[in-house]
Amino acid sequence: MDCSKEYLRKKYKDIRKNIRSKREKDSSIFAKVITNEKVCEADTILLYYSKDEEVDTTHLIEYFLSINKKVALPKTNQDTIVFYYIISLNDKKLGKYNIFEPISNKQVVDFSNSVCIVPGICFDMDNYRVGYGGGYYDRFLRTYSGYSIGITYRDCLIDKIVVDNYDEFVDFLITN
Repeated sequence: MDCSKEYLRKKYKDIRKNIRSKREKDSSIFAKVITNEKVCEADTILLYYSKDEEVDTTHLIEYFLSINKKVALPKTNQDTIVFYYIISLNDKKLGKYNIFEPISNKQVVDFSNSVCIVPGICFDMDNYRVGYGGGYYDRFLRTYSGYSIGITYRDCLIDKIVVDNYDEFVDFLITN
């Protein structure tokens, strides 16, 4: 059986497109994220704008802004991602890879007491992930000193991903 990342990307993108009860699963993940101890203690939440087939993050962004947490979203900058604070869900524009990016220029420079919510197409039981193939989050996580949480649907959990030296795992994984 093919376990290459390219194969896993295609297979689990298709699975995500056909997720049943997506709204309920998104709500379950939302509830687990906002009650997570590390998230509750954090001052800053690093999130991303979700695409249609991804776990919805718009409600998370709105929620954290409403309780006065600092929220930051990523922009790609050559081969890295840089996080910028936002004050509204409307602080965005379509950027590289057809992904919404923040329009803010207030860059996060202090990651102390932060939690990073990390996207992934699928995750394994060791908290490794298959992303979109650019390596942006792996490079970021390599030097990130905060706590990282992956969010995914249970349908996108697998036993084992073949990892290489560039792959980074998340500290914790939340599913529906």
